[in-house]
Amino acid sequence: AAAGSQQEQQLARLFESLDAEGSGFIFKGDLLKVLQAFATAGEALEITVDHTLEPSPGSADGASLVAFAEFAQALRPLEEIFGCRKFVHIIDSWIHNSGSGGTGLLFPRANQMTQCMCSKCQASRMSTS
Repeated sequence: AAAGSQQEQQLARLFESLDAEGSGFIFKGDLLKVLQAFATAGEALEITVDHTLEPSPGSADGASLVAFAEFAQALRPLEEIFGCRKFVHIIDSWIHNSGSGGTGLLFPRANQMTQCMCSKCQASRMSTS
């Protein structure tokens, strides 16, 4: 693990935090919760996350098991969408918040802003000032 090793380590930590029994597998439902967390974070950051999980053969329900390789493969495209720093931050937040039993706010600062910081709103503020 050379390039991208920090991301790989984070993915491994995230997987281990979900794999409570240490079996080397997590439930597909857990993976979907992580993907949902990325989608929620994307909304807070105004990033469109158009990323769907390809179901494995014979895994129509959330109870089927996912190994680390499939888990990492599902999450890697999100690294390109969010960029390395945000990707690692979202995983850190997930690990921290899942340990406390709640999903929590992944980006509390985004919810504290008094004005929208998207490029459209910033441009309209520039044109009115």
